[in-house]
Amino acid sequence: MAGEKASVSKEVCLSDPRVFPHGDVPGVHPLIEKIRADRTGGYPIRKRLKALGIIMGGRWLEDGEKGQDRTTLISVPRSGIPLSEGLYHLLPSCPYIQANCGLCRDPGKPLLPFEKLKNSGKFVIVDSVIFTGATIIQFLNALEGAKITIFAAVVAPNGVKNILSQTKNDIEIHFGESESGTKTGWDPHFYRVRTSMANIGNIGYLVSR
Repeated sequence: MAGEKASVSKEVCLSDPRVFPHGDVPGVHPLIEKIRADRTGGYPIRKRLKALGIIMGGRWLEDGEKGQDRTTLISVPRSGIPLSEGLYHLLPSCPYIQANCGLCRDPGKPLLPFEKLKNSGKFVIVDSVIFTGATIIQFLNALEGAKITIFAAVVAPNGVKNILSQTKNDIEIHFGESESGTKTGWDPHFYRVRTSMANIGNIGYLVSR
């Protein structure tokens, strides 16, 4: 895309105790480098995102989060599905649902099947990329008061800032790397000029191939 302004930031909101970067975990950076460079998509990028979910989730569990007691795992279609599958591999006893949002949204259904969530005490929300934070904020508003853990491969600092500033939830944000650069240009998947995160492809489109 034209108009790219690339600036990779390896530190984002590190002073906030609710934010947990995983860039120093062995295996994370090489996987994200390949995910960033991928413009073909398909099985290889899905496999890498699942592996990333296993690695990041493993560190999360090692750091003391037992995770499985009354926890529901929520994936954000389309890009969050492979990453969430990695976490589900570690938490097979957790209820696992796909949210009704994004390009896959059914306008006749709610964001989440709230009737099925009544007994959940905690939620793990998984999306591969957080740019503005708007998608995640939808969930925070819908699950107001709940304990929420968020996982993403790559995040934008402003997106993290927006999430932290607009929630009263007890939350944690876990991510592999951050990216402050942007790119603006014609997006053939959305059929419009669009500003998005630099140095990474359209993950939703790529994982669907």
